Amino acid sequence: MKNIHIPYVYRNVLCFSAFVTIIALQSVNVSAATFSGKTFTSSNHRFTAIVCDNRYIWVGTCGEGLFRIDKNSGQTGVYTSSNSGLPDDCIRALALDKEGSLLVGTSYIGIVRFNGTKWEWVGGLTDNVTGFSNYNVRGLTVDSKGEIWALAQGGFARFTNGVWQPVINRTTGMLTCSPAGNVWIFKLPMNTINAPSTCDNGFIYEYVNGGLQSTIAMKSVFTEKPFCADLISPLCFVVDNKNNCWINGQNDLIKINAQSVKRFPISNDTSVHKSITALAVNNNDVLLTALTNYSGKSEIFFYDQINGKGQPFDSLNSFTLNTSYITAACSDVNGDFWCAASDGRIIRFAVQLSYPSFFKTGDSVLPGNSIASLLIDKSNDVWVATNNGIARCHDTSWTTYPASGDTMPGLDASSLAMDSSGTVWAGFRQSPLMSSIRSGLSYYNDGHWRQLVYDQFSVKAIAIDKSSDLWFVSIDGVHRYHENQSKLLFETVPSSDMRTALGTTVNTIAFDSSNVPWIGTGWGIKRYENSVWIDDTTINRFLPKSGANGVGVNCFCFSNGATWIGTTQGLFKNTGGNCIHIDTTGSFLPDRVVQCIAVEKPDNVWIGTRRGLVHIIGQDRVTYTNENAPLIDNDITACAVASNGDVWVGTRRGGLTVLKQSGSTSLSDAVSKVNYVIQPVDIT
Repeated sequence: MKNIHIPYVYRNVLCFSAFVTIIALQSVNVSAATFSGKTFTSSNHRFTAIVCDNRYIWVGTCGEGLFRIDKNSGQTGVYTSSNSGLPDDCIRALALDKEGSLLVGTSYIGIVRFNGTKWEWVGGLTDNVTGFSNYNVRGLTVDSKGEIWALAQGGFARFTNGVWQPVINRTTGMLTCSPAGNVWIFKLPMNTINAPSTCDNGFIYEYVNGGLQSTIAMKSVFTEKPFCADLISPLCFVVDNKNNCWINGQNDLIKINAQSVKRFPISNDTSVHKSITALAVNNNDVLLTALTNYSGKSEIFFYDQINGKGQPFDSLNSFTLNTSYITAACSDVNGDFWCAASDGRIIRFAVQLSYPSFFKTGDSVLPGNSIASLLIDKSNDVWVATNNGIARCHDTSWTTYPASGDTMPGLDASSLAMDSSGTVWAGFRQSPLMSSIRSGLSYYNDGHWRQLVYDQFSVKAIAIDKSSDLWFVSIDGVHRYHENQSKLLFETVPSSDMRTALGTTVNTIAFDSSNVPWIGTGWGIKRYENSVWIDDTTINRFLPKSGANGVGVNCFCFSNGATWIGTTQGLFKNTGGNCIHIDTTGSFLPDRVVQCIAVEKPDNVWIGTRRGLVHIIGQDRVTYTNENAPLIDNDITACAVASNGDVWVGTRRGGLTVLKQSGSTSLSDAVSKVNYVIQPVDIT
């Protein structure tokens, strides 16, 4: 095992003090003009939904918020829960209401309307009259009358006269609207323990002007075999002007109407498995079908039902794209089609053109847009841990990992550290419900990543002591790796008692100048002395009490006699026995949850919060957000300061931003800078 230390990892603090002073530091306007900035992103987005108005393309993601792209200029803006009134960053459905405002269906918060200035909830999260819950929205549409229809946790419902009216309760299925504005519901039967679902018990319903118009029973048209066996996930469901319902199957495209069902085989070559990932139909009854065989290419087919004489998969009416799959598709009022691709591009198929046009939504430098940790090594190279791998910036050149010859336990990198020999270590995380094979540790040596195999779940933080032992925090506690063996020194204890559970849930670890390890938990701070973990009662008694939820210690660091603690209840600083508490009082911090700390000098620190980055210089401060810096997301998760004064900032959803100190060498202009995000607004 090599000698190990951990510079530039800012995850650690404590206050030794007999008293705490809560202060409001001066809000002096330190000039933000001393820094210029550039943002680096990934084009890998988990696009889930797309819709177009006359000017913009709106694209939803699960985890990165809402993208808005100007059709003419291509300028891209991103709304997240930290820079706008968007309440949830996982979006499953989009629609436009009769006034042209955007309706956003989220996974956890419900439905919100955005008119370009104001955000507002639609009908509340649970309607007080009917009890319909619109959490976990999976479908949205607007009918010819302008009424909103939703498929959510509570089932299918429509929003009429300011109230959600249930249409079908407690069910699963799909929701769409024909070009004429009629609403169609594909109702799948519910699974039960004693009665597994078969789709021949399902129904398709048509609603015209809010009333039930027609019903198609799956049992009456699928007499050969159960229908559910043919369906794949995600399901695609569109309806044309002729009341033909189009649904994707395992090996075919299925056309259903009141009289018949017809199947169109996807491919005659059974050795090449292809599947449908998106469907859309325009107001001229042209059907778009997107296929993938997961080989890195997609096929787009167009079926003109009015003028065409062929079939949906005629090769003369197709395009092959260099992207693995299309995740969502829609048409606009002009009949043009818009597709969201897995490589981050938005693709337009104009009816009057014979070729597609493309819009980029990232600069493809990073492997992922969610940053968990940053490290600056002895050569001033920047290492970036993302949710989809690791990136390294050397001078002006970027490299992403895993590369050829690398062995990593997973892709979701959660922590970085460096030992005294310059070897970089990385931790990887994963859900405890999944196999531990995809989590653990790797180290970078001789040009490649080498995996260390562990049976722990989800590494959270890494620290290295003066004896070169590697310490790391995982879901099950704190481990020390000594002489090629791992030992659990502190164990997470699941308990019905919240104080016990939070008190053993470890978030971070660091060593003080005496080589004593300290850990931050969900209920304060502990240190390891004489092989025993001791509650640090001096500082713990000054942490704010917040009932059963405790006060989580997220990060702490020791720096030249000054100690800093970042918690869910604000920032603590100890200097010479004086402990001060800094929070949102006087608007000093934009949010009380502190997630990372980077110390330049004892009185010059960078503080990352959920809603902005704060630079504290003595008793002065300046806050950087998307309003005055090229940040896409204000949820700051990592921060590091280079030797030339450049500040590198990682965000939860918006990639990596460098704030360059005046006079430092500029990065290569070959790496494009993303556009500034849209100015934020609050829900009213």
